[in-house]
Amino acid sequence: MANKKDIKKVVLAYSGGLDTSIIIPWLKENYNNCEVIAVSGDVGQGTELDGLEEKAIKTGASKLYIEDLKEEFIQDYVYPTVQAGAIYENRYMLGTSFARPIIAKRIAEIAIKEGADAICHGCTGKGNDQVRFELAIKAFAPDMQIIAPWREWDIKSRDQEIDYAEAHNIPLKINRETNYSKDKNIWHLSHEGLDLEDPANEPQYEKPGFLEMGVSPIDAPDKPTYVTISFEKGIPVALDGQKMDGVTLIKKLNKLGGENGIGLADLVENRLVGMKSRGVYETPGGTILYKAHQCLETICLDKLTMHEKKKLSVTYAELVYNGQWFTPLREGLSAFADKINENIKKQDIAARYGGDKISVILKNMSHDEAKYMAEYMTYSLSCCLVDDIGPVNKVSVGIATYPDDSMDKEKLLILAEQAVLVSKTKGYNNGHSTIVSAQDYDFWEDTALNSFAAVMAKRHSQLGINFEDALVEQFQSENILSQNHLIEIVTSLASAIDAKDTYTNGHSGRVATYSREIAKRLGYDERGQDEIYMMGLLHDVGKIGVPDAVITKPGRLTEEEFAQIKSHPAKGARILQAIGELPKLAVGARWHHERYDGRGYPDGLKEREIPEEARIIAVADAYDAMTSNRSYRRSMDQKAVREQIEKGKGTQFDPRFADIMIQMIDEDRDYQMRETEGE
Repeated sequence: MANKKDIKKVVLAYSGGLDTSIIIPWLKENYNNCEVIAVSGDVGQGTELDGLEEKAIKTGASKLYIEDLKEEFIQDYVYPTVQAGAIYENRYMLGTSFARPIIAKRIAEIAIKEGADAICHGCTGKGNDQVRFELAIKAFAPDMQIIAPWREWDIKSRDQEIDYAEAHNIPLKINRETNYSKDKNIWHLSHEGLDLEDPANEPQYEKPGFLEMGVSPIDAPDKPTYVTISFEKGIPVALDGQKMDGVTLIKKLNKLGGENGIGLADLVENRLVGMKSRGVYETPGGTILYKAHQCLETICLDKLTMHEKKKLSVTYAELVYNGQWFTPLREGLSAFADKINENIKKQDIAARYGGDKISVILKNMSHDEAKYMAEYMTYSLSCCLVDDIGPVNKVSVGIATYPDDSMDKEKLLILAEQAVLVSKTKGYNNGHSTIVSAQDYDFWEDTALNSFAAVMAKRHSQLGINFEDALVEQFQSENILSQNHLIEIVTSLASAIDAKDTYTNGHSGRVATYSREIAKRLGYDERGQDEIYMMGLLHDVGKIGVPDAVITKPGRLTEEEFAQIKSHPAKGARILQAIGELPKLAVGARWHHERYDGRGYPDGLKEREIPEEARIIAVADAYDAMTSNRSYRRSMDQKAVREQIEKGKGTQFDPRFADIMIQMIDEDRDYQMRETEGE
């Protein structure tokens, strides 16, 4: 170590926080009144950099470098880590860890340029950052002396640091009561100290000012937000079809995720230096990005590669956490990640996943190529663990391709969703994964697509529009050209119903399938089976006119809210009556909540006053409701469901149709007739 008297110029890693604010005068006091050059690496701290130069000069620095490192940080440090799937101890997305190497590298470069005698940092002797900074500095300036005040001075606590600052008239943005230790950059924000020191204390997510990048899940909106992320070789390049640089993309994802209460992690981590530390992290955009990348991997990676990559991601996370970024091993693992990400994805894929249903839109692919991609995806899902729930052995996949099927995004989405509905029906019959392309059937007609897409566009673009009235108006003006055209409209509507409530996604298709099976066992001919299937698909169409907040409310409904729910049969009948070519469509919608004993709604009909098709749908609807997850409860086991159907014979259900449903339950020994999402 050089003599302190030989230290004439020091480059300081400067953040303007408590530690580095007092280090400038401390260096001048203890290192022969040396020149102090402050360096701040801008990795997205935002307003924390405001007024930094003035503060640094006033406290004794000769100059301040503020280096804009944001885009380099995202492209060369963040994205490679995402590609590698590296998350430390399954929770921590390495926000501080991979920000230190790029800052230290730039500090070392400036120190060499300035002819400095030493580099100084403000990392504590019990923290990880001292190792991260010093390993990176040694990679680029191996002969440079490193000064670490926390390993030299007599200051023992943050309170003593504040005492020192007050004695030297150093302005601070914190006080003794609110001095959480925080680290912020474009990727994340960490919180440590104060009440968080006790693991028994719950983070104060709802306290104003605690969260800075988003809101508590309790305060998040009760409706979904959709975003499409486009990847090139595993690197995100666009949001919702709009190309953008890394900084802009992460900022937009942070806003979306933060508004929806995404990305909060409360954990006790094992630190590099041999202790445990409790921290609360905000990483909204990063959480979305990791999830999207993982979903794409299930499509694009083979079984052995995915499994090996998962093992190596643990090592990668360890290296990043431990400050070993500039090492041959980390570089080698990044080369591996680059290789396996070559197919994630040279072409755009838009996908919607909902339990055991997947709709996929593929760009610039032939029909045969798309089918192959889907087959490969289903194979991968059956072989690999998905979100720690195990292999997925049965999925229903619907495919639409751009531009062969359509060049319009609304049409493509509807085509894919319709194909999924057909696939779901086939899957129920054969008991394994099925794949259906829009090109497999000849009933996808432009007339119906145009009409429904127009209404859907209004739905997505105009707040407060009465979707019920829009549909009635549209259907009254329609000229139904054929039975196929009618089927097209029905499947489009069913897709809209499912999109209304994520908790009941797939409900319409399952009710339709069960209803058709009951009708088949009653001796209905094929046309009658098809009719009741369409009625089942549309039995809940009236929910389109019920507010989302009411449908998805997790707790008990108020009287007013329950009245809104009870209005959906009449609303549904009004919509479907506008389709004059099949008057019976409205039967299931209006009367599926009537009871055999006359105590149902909306009309209080009983026994054979209730149309037969509605009585069939009522049993199928009740069965699926009990076997599906809801916002307010989990699904019931099959034994309990059977008991409820048996108990409802002659009161809630027509005994004949209840007996058939019980027979179907008894035959379903593997419990396949149910929603599988979340299992």
